[in-house]
Amino acid sequence: MNGYLKWAISLVLISAMLVGAGGAAPISPMEQWNATFNEGTFTDFFAVEGTDDGGYLLGGFGYGVEDDSAVLIRTDGSGAVEWTVRMGGDSVAALAPLDGDAYAVATYSVDGGFLSNSDPANATGLSHLSLIGPDGTTVWDQTLEGKRVTDVAALPDGSIAVTGWVWNPGNGVGAFLALYDGSGTETWTRTYDAGAARTLAPAPDGSLYIGGTLGVLDDPPCTSWIMRTDSTGNSLWTHELPDRSLFTSLHSDDGCLLSGSMSGPQDINGTTMLLTTAWAAEIDDAGDLIWETDLPGVEMNSAATLPGTGYILAGRWGDSPQVQIIDGNGAVLGGEVWDGWDGRFSAIFATQDGGAVTTGWSRMSGAVEGWAVSLAGLSPSATTPESPAPTATPGFLIISAGAAIAIAPLLHRGLRRR
Repeated sequence: MNGYLKWAISLVLISAMLVGAGGAAPISPMEQWNATFNEGTFTDFFAVEGTDDGGYLLGGFGYGVEDDSAVLIRTDGSGAVEWTVRMGGDSVAALAPLDGDAYAVATYSVDGGFLSNSDPANATGLSHLSLIGPDGTTVWDQTLEGKRVTDVAALPDGSIAVTGWVWNPGNGVGAFLALYDGSGTETWTRTYDAGAARTLAPAPDGSLYIGGTLGVLDDPPCTSWIMRTDSTGNSLWTHELPDRSLFTSLHSDDGCLLSGSMSGPQDINGTTMLLTTAWAAEIDDAGDLIWETDLPGVEMNSAATLPGTGYILAGRWGDSPQVQIIDGNGAVLGGEVWDGWDGRFSAIFATQDGGAVTTGWSRMSGAVEGWAVSLAGLSPSATTPESPAPTATPGFLIISAGAAIAIAPLLHRGLRRR
């Protein structure tokens, strides 16, 4: 799976509205603990991994304190901070665990500042791939000039796969996939005319799934794509995903799980509206669709496997954080919406005890703080409790006839995914 801060610009009045649908059934018990982190004016996390001693590594940014906003925080098993390291760059985009309690850390920097840039489609910058030891010390660091890293994965042979896009102002955007050995030496880099890669999923046979959106901007309606390469990065096939925004992927038993959001027009009493919901699908090794479903909320940004159950996905319901659990065929088994405050989950990690830790941001204290929530007992309960009624609209982008151009920008500016 990954950010700019999403602010509500104004209250948009339209001639017709779509009333929110019901929420998903909570899982019982759910929340084990939650912790907030204030590393600057805005704090947001886009990556989380477990540590060898049962703690967690959180990556994101703490904006407004130092020139380098990228921050890495290690916690114990209850979310208490053990150390904090400021990385070079604007934000941590992704993490991957390596042997010896070490981690591959991908960061990026946008020229002029990632929160100040008003034209992300024509931005320039660079990224870094680093090896970080258990105490936060940098073992090695590689610079990826002109590239925006979005995802990283550790492979069984100890090598590290990295994906994202190549900044190419005025000439569109191209995806890249690169491989580094355990010492940080580049093995190969491939580029593709597919679009902006946002997610990477290694397969057991050595092949790699990469995918994303056609452009840097991912506001719905959006067309996405998914590609499978061989172990040396040569493309085997590419498929487009119309009206889909692909933000996360995960290798599955039958191929690859995809998730993000989906959009489509609906006629409501003679008014055309664009309905955007969270979305998940599974494809086989040839890229053919096995199943596809819409999910509660507006988007899913990260997914993890729950053995014996299916998958847990983290994202956003309207303006509130949410998680949903689905089985292997996409049926929703349960979930939770934290509808008491604004926020978003961008990353999730499944723990060995059948729980999960999810991270992102929330505004529970009034400030935009980094947030981590530990979830336990994720097997669906025997009874279905009353569905929650989120106070925020559950993720519908509503557009009156003839008002799409005027309204859409107002609803989609601000702190966004990594």
